[in-house]
Formats: sequence, structure tokens, C-alpha cells
Amino acid sequence: MKIEILDRKQIEGRQSWFLGKISLWDYLSAVEPNNYEFEVQRGIVKNRYLDSILVSINRKEVIPPITITTDEFKLTGDNYITIENGKFNILDGLQRTYRLWLYKKLFEISILNKDLFGECNVHTVVSELKTAEYYLPGVISVTQIKDILNTDNPINISIIPQIYKDFDIYMYIWSNLSEKETVNKMLILNAGQRKVSVNHQYELMFLQVLKDMHLPDNISLIREKDPQYGSIRRGNREIGEYIFSSTIIGIQSLIEGRPIRLSPDNIDIGVEDNYISKDKVDIFFNQPFLNIYLNSLIDLDRSLLYNYGDEYKKWFVKDTTISGIMGAIGAKLKDISQDYNNQYKDEIGSLCKKIDESDCFNLQDFYTEYNLLSSTKINIGDKVRDAIFRYSKALIEDNNIRWKDAFNSK
Repeated sequence: MKIEILDRKQIEGRQSWFLGKISLWDYLSAVEPNNYEFEVQRGIVKNRYLDSILVSINRKEVIPPITITTDEFKLTGDNYITIENGKFNILDGLQRTYRLWLYKKLFEISILNKDLFGECNVHTVVSELKTAEYYLPGVISVTQIKDILNTDNPINISIIPQIYKDFDIYMYIWSNLSEKETVNKMLILNAGQRKVSVNHQYELMFLQVLKDMHLPDNISLIREKDPQYGSIRRGNREIGEYIFSSTIIGIQSLIEGRPIRLSPDNIDIGVEDNYISKDKVDIFFNQPFLNIYLNSLIDLDRSLLYNYGDEYKKWFVKDTTISGIMGAIGAKLKDISQDYNNQYKDEIGSLCKKIDESDCFNLQDFYTEYNLLSSTKINIGDKVRDAIFRYSKALIEDNNIRWKDAFNSK
């Protein structure tokens, strides 16, 4: 995409910042799936405030700038910056971009099938849309799709190209940011007027760092879109194969020092401390620590498997297990310091040694207590997560505990 430069700054002699302008059509045409990882970033949700965004664009009302970062760009003498399609990361503007992308996708589907215009064919269009890569159901409703397909309405699918091409968006473009600076920029942008959940922040930052690092050769992070997702989730896996969302749950539990359930519903709008502190960002969201963290999963995985057998492949891959164990380790290491990496490795090594020397995570006793739970009275997932946390914490602190005690403690 070719962006007109309106202003620029050089910061600390290294970072570059540009204020640019580009048509909405050209911007969305440059967006590629890797810019979003839509099914991973659960922050893309139905948002009633965006339902009228097409009206704003048709009226040529200014919308907030999109913020991106890239190191792959070219400056031309006529005061333009050129960035290849997909060669950028979106730091702010994900919701707006995805909603506008959906409308563009609806146009592309309809223009290839002229008979799809009209209310009677809305379900056909929805069916076609569901086959599109990175479509998230529920972001826009069937009623909204029906309205936009109706050419009798003043704003409908047929005018999308024209209003997008006639509408300029403004962009903040950052380059030469370090990994740490990029994550910190995301943290600052997340503290805007409309607050996002702390869970979404973890996902964004984990994904951002992960995109820029090479995973250890023995690690595979499986996403919901991957064909082997269901099989891996059921425990049919090799050591080092984990569900992507569960690794995020694990690091969040580690940071918080308690077992966390990662859910798009856990949004605390208006809570001032519902953000990850800068100190925690510096400690956890960098390539060295994420490498240590991911390799620690393998260390635990290997000790459990080699000492107790294949049944532990199914148990350890569950988010309840990873969040419980990591929450317990985080509780032991509450005092965050610059030596955190070594402290964390020491605790993992100590826990693996205990697994090697005794049958401490006895699954027969675990499932005996698990089978006594009543799903009609409690949330089983929360109960199991808390039990694994209490059991692991006692084990780490060299206290004797039984699964029965862990499940029945309050």
C-alpha cells in the first residue's frame, strides 16, 4: 500500500514515526490474514458501537487513526511510504479494521454472484461468508447482513467500493521498534477510552512476541483452525504439542499467581488496575522468557510421561492442569525481580525432580475425586483448576497433601 506522509519524527535517533493518509479501500486491500490471526485474537467481538460505522464513512466523518508497526517499507521522493501487503502489524484499530473488512468481503461475495443481492438470499450469503478465511460468526448479525444486501436501503453493499475509495483514513506508522517497545506501545494503546480485557492483552502480547520469534524445534502450538486441534486436545499428541490458548492461560496464571480461566467474558470495564503493569511486561513478554516458559512445559511433560505413562498426555494438555500448576509456581515467585528467569527455572527443575522421585501426581486418586464432583452444583472446570493449584502449591512448598484434600479445601 502507498501512504501519503503528512508528518514524521525521528525519536532517539533510531525510532521513526509517520503520520500518513490512505484511502480505506487501499488499506483494506493491503490487509492479509497474518495481520490479524482472527480466530486467536478473541478481542474481535460484536460491538454495537461499530454498527453505524458505515454511516460515518458515508458521511465522511473522521474515525480514529489506525496504528501499525513495520520495518519493511520504502520511502519515495514524492513524500510517500510504501509497505507491502501484509508486511505490518496492527497495534490499534483491530476492531474497526475487521468490521470494515467484513463489509468488503460481503461485497466481493455478492459481486461474483449478482443473484445474491436481496433479502431472500441472505442465508446463502451467510453460508458463503462462513467459508471465507478468518470469518468470525456473530460479529455482525443476520439482520445487519440482510439490511446491507437490500439495494433499496441508502447504504448497501453496492456502494461499498465507492465510499471506501472516497474515504481517507489516517495512520500512525512506527518503525525500528524493539520487541519490548512494540509490546509497550500495545499496552499504552490498550489503555484508551474503551478498555479491553486483561485476557485480550495477554493474547495480543503473547502473539506479538511469538510472531517475531522462532519456536523451539520441539514445540508445536496448535490453534483451533489446525486440523489436528481436536485430536491434540483429547491427548493424542507427542511431547511438546500444546493448545495455543492453553499456553496463554498458563503464562497468565503464572503472572497472576493463581489459576486463570481465559474467557472472552472476563471483561472488567472501568477497573483501573485491569491492566498488565510495565514491570510484568518487561519480565515476561520477551523472547528469552517465552523460550524458557515453553521449554519448561516440555520438561514437565517429559517427567510426567516418563514416570507415569501415556495417560498423562491427556491430563497435562488440559488448560485446567497448566493453569493450576503455573498458578502455583507464580504464587511461589510473587516477588518479581530481574533474576526471575533463574528463579523460575529453579522451581521448574525442583518440581520435575519431585515428579521423578515419587508418584506425586497420582491420576488414579485424582480421577477418584474428580468423579465425585456434581456438575449441577458447581463449575467443574473451576473446581478442578483450583484443586490442581492447591495440590501443586503444597507440593512446591514440601507440604504433604492428598487429592481429596485439594478438592475439598475452600
